[in-house]
Amino acid sequence: MDAFGGVRASKAMAAYALHTLEAYFQKDRTGGPTDAEVPAQHRVYGMFVSYEDKNGHNMGCIGTFSEGLLRETIGKYALVAALEDTRFEPIGLETLPAVMCKVTLLSQMLPAPAWDEWVLGQHGIYITLREAGRRYTATFLPDVAPSQGWDKTETFRQLLRKSGYRAAPTVDVFKRCEVLTYEGSKADITYAEYHNTFRKDWC
Repeated sequence: MDAFGGVRASKAMAAYALHTLEAYFQKDRTGGPTDAEVPAQHRVYGMFVSYEDKNGHNMGCIGTFSEGLLRETIGKYALVAALEDTRFEPIGLETLPAVMCKVTLLSQMLPAPAWDEWVLGQHGIYITLREAGRRYTATFLPDVAPSQGWDKTETFRQLLRKSGYRAAPTVDVFKRCEVLTYEGSKADITYAEYHNTFRKDWC
């Protein structure tokens, strides 16, 4: 069995996230994927659901590092990422046609030997820093640093900023961080592709 427990992210999983969101707006919870498309009883180590507009701008991204059932977890975070990410306006039914959805399945997290002993583009990073009675945490999925053009040093600066840490982000601070790494299996789909390929069979 591989790092993801034997199941990789698929377009059907991303399509199911859009199906869940559309069904929420239309108050119609009938239909859905087959078990072969999105296994209901398969357990995942963690997952993120994210949305982008046609220009690649983030519209929401929330997930979990807790183990759970695949279909149930997609359904939950399809709604949370679309409606409850306070960094962005909630996605509405009228904006769905312009949306791309991404589902990222996570591997188990492993401790890194040092703050910079991980591979850009392969590993997601989860940091924890305890300082002056406070606990700072933040994560970036594996594709974030490469998409922004960041090296490892800049990635850590941005992680600390995201965590709320406001002191100077020096290498000495990096070394005090607990660093966990994980990998991601990602699939994406546009609303048009979902509508033309999956929706007719699920509704």
